[in-house]
Amino acid sequence: MSAKTARKDIEVGQLVWAKVAIADDIVDKEAMKTENGGKLSTTAKNIFSGKVTNKLCYVLSVTETRIDVVYGTTFGGKAALPAYVTDSTK
Repeated sequence: MSAKTARKDIEVGQLVWAKVAIADDIVDKEAMKTENGGKLSTTAKNIFSGKVTNKLCYVLSVTETRIDVVYGTTFGGKAALPAYVTDSTK
C-alpha cells in the first residue's frame, strides 16, 4: 500500500487503496463456499464478519466531507457473474 494522499490531491478516476465495508446481502454464503470447494477467501471472510477490507478502488467523487469510491470484484477471475451472487439489475 502507498502512503496517505491529502484529500486536496485526490482526483476523480484515480485508483486508490481504501478500507471498505462490502455488503453481504447480495451473496449466498453457503452457495459461495460450495462453489469454491468449501473455502472462503480472506475478503469473503471479512465481508461475512462485517469487517472492512483493503481494496483498490476508483474515485467517483470528492467533497469536503467524503470521498465516494467504487470497488469492482473479479469473483476469483470468473468470466461471468457466479450463481451465488444476486444480480440486482434484473
